[in-house]
Amino acid sequence: MRPLKPLRPHTAASQTSAGTPPRQLLSKSMEKTFRRLSSSLDERDAYVQAEVATALAHQIRAIRMQRGWTQAELAQRMGTRQHVVSRLEDPSYGRYTVQTLMQLSRAFDTGLQVRFVSLVTMFKDSFLPSHAQRAVSSFDEEAGAVEFECEPEAGPGELRPMVAVG
Repeated sequence: MRPLKPLRPHTAASQTSAGTPPRQLLSKSMEKTFRRLSSSLDERDAYVQAEVATALAHQIRAIRMQRGWTQAELAQRMGTRQHVVSRLEDPSYGRYTVQTLMQLSRAFDTGLQVRFVSLVTMFKDSFLPSHAQRAVSSFDEEAGAVEFECEPEAGPGELRPMVAVG
């Protein structure tokens, strides 16, 4: 493995040519973990598995608490039992299915994104220190703030006022 270079602060001048990602600035507290991840594919795989399980468990709990629900209430909304929700909120569980995530999305009345990201992006995004940063508004909570642009009126370049929903 080649040695890692220290990172310089990110500036416009540090942008590289097309096709090469810009340099990433990570905090000093992330360095030890990043260097461990740099050592092997197995280390990175273990990190991804642990981070996904931990992040999902913490977010499920945070959203449930944001809604003021007990585990039993979430279980009822999902059509399951309380012990299942307890297991889903356990960071050591890690056996989520897309079907279960969809049930949670429906119960929480939220969207769900399952997508691949770079490991550096995942690493940077995994440091969410509070439940508040994991909270997600339901559709009904946000729908009242949605506005749509209207078709232009007969006058050239004029738009009718925005129309609020709700």
